[in-house]
Amino acid sequence: MSATTIVLLICGVISAALFMAVRDEKGSPLATILKTVTGVFFLAVAVSGFASNFDPTRYSTLKFFLLIISGLFFGLLGDILLDLKICYPADNDIYTFTGMSSFAIGHIFYLVALIVFFGFNIWALLVGIVIAAAMVLICLFVLKFKFGKFLVISSVYAFLLCYMACQAIYAGIGSGFDTTTILFTIGGIMFLVSDGILSMSYFGGKNNRLMIIVNHVTYYVAQFLIAISVAFV
Repeated sequence: MSATTIVLLICGVISAALFMAVRDEKGSPLATILKTVTGVFFLAVAVSGFASNFDPTRYSTLKFFLLIISGLFFGLLGDILLDLKICYPADNDIYTFTGMSSFAIGHIFYLVALIVFFGFNIWALLVGIVIAAAMVLICLFVLKFKFGKFLVISSVYAFLLCYMACQAIYAGIGSGFDTTTILFTIGGIMFLVSDGILSMSYFGGKNNRLMIIVNHVTYYVAQFLIAISVAFV
């Protein structure tokens, strides 16, 4: 990584820490601003990583970057929307639905990047489906989550999340777990942990400051690792 990328990464970590210091169960305009700034930093890390690694003779690198930056953008948009739902509880449903939809679109971009660059694998798809179905069923019948009107989009999102993690692992196996796929695999697993905690907050009736911190720590680890992966393609 270049020195600029490292500096941007450090700034992003500081911004994330400040966000988590002020974010509580009720949210605030300051927390939303800091969350947005942190999202801008993971976009900046990806841009800097691409610039330091760009080879005009490798068009595939540009395609990978464009797909990743698109996924990161929709992650940033989802960040803003889901924090607005905390600030404006009267509009909870619309912010929750649009926020989850934005993250789902982001994961589609990540999936396409992995498939285009490392190849499609039917087993990654099938295992992703099985894991996602098991997660939804456990949440419904064991943990008694109350998804309500968000059951369909939660199920679709769970599938995309699990499929992305499985596709990243397949990419790692195929490439001998080079730096890019190691970062993506860890990022995918961190996303699973983060959204598992978030679902407990949204649909399981459990929400406290510790869960907020762990949710965001694992989420930012995921996004920054995926952003950094661009520098090593």
